[in-house]
Amino acid sequence: MLVDPEVIILPHDSFESPELNIVITKMAVSSLLRTHFTGSIVTHSPVDLPLFKIARQGLVEKTYQLPEPRMPSDRSSGNSIRFLRDRPPGPAHKGDSHWVIITDPASLVLRNIDHLFPSVSSGAYAAEATDFLWLKVGRAQRTGIVFASRGIWAVRARYLKMVVERWGSKWETEQHRLTEDEVWSAVVSDLPLRKRCFEHEEVIAPPIDSIDWTAIGSAAFLTIPDWPDRQQQEFLQALYFGKFFGDETGLMINILDS
Repeated sequence: MLVDPEVIILPHDSFESPELNIVITKMAVSSLLRTHFTGSIVTHSPVDLPLFKIARQGLVEKTYQLPEPRMPSDRSSGNSIRFLRDRPPGPAHKGDSHWVIITDPASLVLRNIDHLFPSVSSGAYAAEATDFLWLKVGRAQRTGIVFASRGIWAVRARYLKMVVERWGSKWETEQHRLTEDEVWSAVVSDLPLRKRCFEHEEVIAPPIDSIDWTAIGSAAFLTIPDWPDRQQQEFLQALYFGKFFGDETGLMINILDS
């Protein structure tokens, strides 16, 4: 049984369009709720506007303004770790064994994801003990680095601070030599935790130039943190409406285009 999971949806990387943050975050939250996620959800928005006119049970909305980067070239780099270090999202639950799930807002839940996060159990049929879950998205040919997606990762609450501190320290020393993805991948590789990847094909991060619709159709969770803003918005809206409002009768099309 899953105990007290908590999803924390990060602010969107775009400094130019706070409205984009609202639209994309709202779809991520709605997809969690529509697939009957059993835990709590915490969002962070750069504008003080509610996502929904009617409050959703289990949703906590917080306002957070991403700090201006020191250099214009840094506008799209390091925002996730800047946010987590500046305002660590402390777990809202008692105890320290529940899962804290960190996701990029450019994500959608396509099926219930509770099964992805094993509970603490014992006995002959207990799941393998795990403290950190991550998504593998490929390997660099030149360096051999195994890339870990920043779009979703999960850690037991007791280790969240340690992961954030390691990520921040690595970013400070390597940001001028490595990309943000390479820094995060190195952090994941070096974590002294019981780690494993998310279940195969259950969590995916499709590249913009190689979309596998069969994989999308069978996945439980999709994330595209590295796509350009406009493509993120268009793709996620199309997938969201097709998944949750599309049917054989074309009801929504008939209503909207009557």
